[in-house]
Amino acid sequence: MVIATRDRGLPSDEHPNFYDYNYLVVRLEIDNKVYLLDATDKFTSFGLLPFRALNHHGRVFNYNGVSFWQDTRVHQPSTHQINVIAKLDSFGTLQGKVNERLTNYDARNRRATLSSLSLQNYIIKKEKSYKNYTITNLEIYHQFDNETPLVERFDIQFENKNSEEGIIFNPFLYDFFKQNPLTLNERSYPINFGYPRTYI
Repeated sequence: MVIATRDRGLPSDEHPNFYDYNYLVVRLEIDNKVYLLDATDKFTSFGLLPFRALNHHGRVFNYNGVSFWQDTRVHQPSTHQINVIAKLDSFGTLQGKVNERLTNYDARNRRATLSSLSLQNYIIKKEKSYKNYTITNLEIYHQFDNETPLVERFDIQFENKNSEEGIIFNPFLYDFFKQNPLTLNERSYPINFGYPRTYI
């Protein structure tokens, strides 16, 4: 099956030709269920194409000369779930435990980040996302099992430096978005983020 990668643009639906495509994946059908396979990314699970290959559809060419379109869109959302149990004392210090669970592309991206950093540097990077919280006792589960959701458990602590003026508490401990993803002056619809995401 041939695909045009996201940076190449959408191939023509009316007159498909080989010049529109620049990427090859395997289409496998088992018990009437279709799997699209790519072995170039060691962090993706079975049947999960790399992000660069998520470009609406690709063209399947069979040995018998018949060709047809195959949808490459992802319908199962990538989930980033954060559960926090914390206690705020009379001095304004917040202490608690965090359970973070990631699936599909969110898990893939986190595994890639973990593989590129030492544990200490990863904690430093993570503390930047958690806005002035200190992270300790980090435990990572299923880092090397791509078929299972990635789970991180750790302790957090935040000292309120303005306790005399009162306590300001933001329930969103984690910055899901570093910046607005919609920054172009002119937009073409529909907007394609590649895959559906769920934040809980």
